Amino acid sequence: MRVGEEKNMKRFLIFLVGFVLFWQISAKNRSETPKREFFHNYELIKYYLNIEDFDKAEILVDSRGLALEGKKRYEKAADMFSEVIILTKNATLRKEAEQHLQKVLLELHPTEAIEKVTAIIDSLKDEKIQFDLFLMMAKVYEKNQLFEEAVDIYSDLLQEQNFPDTFFLHLKIAENDIFLKKYNDALQNIEIITENRDSLYWEDALFYSYLANYSLHKIDEATENLLQLYRDFPQTKNRFEIIYNLAELFEEKGQYLLSWYFLNELFATGTEAQKFVIYAKIEEIKNALLRDSLTVNQFKYFSPDWKKLRKR
Repeated sequence: MRVGEEKNMKRFLIFLVGFVLFWQISAKNRSETPKREFFHNYELIKYYLNIEDFDKAEILVDSRGLALEGKKRYEKAADMFSEVIILTKNATLRKEAEQHLQKVLLELHPTEAIEKVTAIIDSLKDEKIQFDLFLMMAKVYEKNQLFEEAVDIYSDLLQEQNFPDTFFLHLKIAENDIFLKKYNDALQNIEIITENRDSLYWEDALFYSYLANYSLHKIDEATENLLQLYRDFPQTKNRFEIIYNLAELFEEKGQYLLSWYFLNELFATGTEAQKFVIYAKIEEIKNALLRDSLTVNQFKYFSPDWKKLRKR
């Protein structure tokens, strides 16, 4: 197809979808004001098409979806964003439409949401966009606690040779397996990630590994996971939870001085509410030390065993 013919086809498609979508909206309200607004937008789309400003024409169609989203008319908004994804050639606009579609889909009944995503997938041949839509489908399942179905999506994507980020898929399968209490299955997927030291998902994988190991009552392994996080990710947003859980694990193992050590670190940086909880915990540790001091040499637990940790 020649360049001129491509432009004419693009102009026609955008014009058509704009006309149909605006007509659907205007048909809901027969008052004069909505009619004037409809024809104003309709003329704007025609104007942008005539001057070959396709981006503005597409954005105007997309803006209707945003307006419907703002009004919490999620089903109509989903239809709008779906049309943009199917018809636009503008990658930036499509990505924005995908992001908004994902938000409104999470407000719909899962069956309806899945039907809409499936319809888009069936209308497209672009593999990369289809991958994005399958991930969107998995999020709908997760939001509705349909974890088995989410695992099926991620597992199917793992079979696709061109999927760009298999580590992400293994992480998501592990996350859903933890919700399903399939802790050993989760650890198998996590191991694939942790074997790759430079993975972007190293931190999340270690935390999921801690959750799975602790749930399996593998206290030593769970402690090692948290120590690895403590050492390698000092700026993590989960710093408080990591240190507090370390203190509890060492208390559970009877290593009270180490537990006290980590609680003191938390106390120095905690909020007033956190300090109240930490102080009560420190008092428990002190009492445990007094009870235990005659039978156990607590000083042999004065420092964590860093040698067991993996090197990055």
